[in-house]
Amino acid sequence: MYFQPWVGSNYEDGFVDGKKVLILGESHYEWQENQILEPTLTCDCIKGQFSGGTTKQFWTNIALSLLGYIPNKDQREEFWNSVAFSNYIQSSVGRGARTRPTKEQWLKGKETFFELLEARQPQIVVVLGYELWGNLPESGVRGKDLTLQPRNRHWAYQLTNGANVYALGFKHPSAGFSGAKHHAIFNEFCTQI
Repeated sequence: MYFQPWVGSNYEDGFVDGKKVLILGESHYEWQENQILEPTLTCDCIKGQFSGGTTKQFWTNIALSLLGYIPNKDQREEFWNSVAFSNYIQSSVGRGARTRPTKEQWLKGKETFFELLEARQPQIVVVLGYELWGNLPESGVRGKDLTLQPRNRHWAYQLTNGANVYALGFKHPSAGFSGAKHHAIFNEFCTQI
């Protein structure tokens, strides 16, 4: 993995009912032509949430969907220290937020995905974006249907130690996203695993 994943200081304690939660984003992109993205970029983005200096709707929607409310500064820090976050694509997708990963980047992401799961050992993975969801590895088994999510975006992967990791697919939280709706889905999901 090139980008170091964010692992909150209280991640091992679990986020919900003692279960460790990994939030999986899609990718990093450049803001300037030929910009070099540092391996610490993911962690730097999360640390920016503590001060509120780099808080954007994307980050607020993630917290809202898991917490059920928009956190204040202290609650934001507590939230991010309770979870892990990583991007699936481990190289820059190019310049600008609308740049899409290449086929090769999606394939390489499958390799590092299991490396991430084995290293972090989460019980729950919240997958941000339906395109990302559609590019996850297909090994594993389909999860139980949820009443609050019309399309099944629930999957179970098994780690080498035999433990299960349960993945839940969300709409990408950048635009047209309902944090309250996704919080209800997240709660229902957590009660079924």
